[in-house]
Amino acid sequence: MTSIIRVLQNLVSRATVKGVDAGSKMQTVTVERLGTQIGAEHMEPYGFTSRPAAGAEAVVLQVGATSHPIVIVTPDRRYRIVGLETGDVAIYDSRNHAIILKESGIEIEGDVKINGNLSVVGAGHDIKAGAISLTGHTHLVTQEGAETNPPTPGV
Repeated sequence: MTSIIRVLQNLVSRATVKGVDAGSKMQTVTVERLGTQIGAEHMEPYGFTSRPAAGAEAVVLQVGATSHPIVIVTPDRRYRIVGLETGDVAIYDSRNHAIILKESGIEIEGDVKINGNLSVVGAGHDIKAGAISLTGHTHLVTQEGAETNPPTPGV
């Protein structure tokens, strides 16, 4: 009976990430659980991936035979964004970059690099750089055919 209880207790366990091998299509994570280090596949949802840092926590499932553990989630409370409003969703990393989906719109923290075209569609949309509106700024034309002056800020 004791061995059955031990097997059931080991089906789901908490662990601490010790290292990651991200060089394959299914990355493997070395975790320490119950005082022993083991390697496990890191199962991630389609379209999302991350490389957890050493010290992150992990939830380990023992699937089928005891020789095939998998890690299903690797939260890291050291970097988690706190204070989100009900319904908000965030993607974040350990470098203070974040994309936060809020009721009022999308907020991006950090530099943004776009590899491809950017289109803003729909009536009434505008892009602003500082106080300068892309659609609402004016230029002073000094003479016909001449270069225009820089935009007038705030206009």
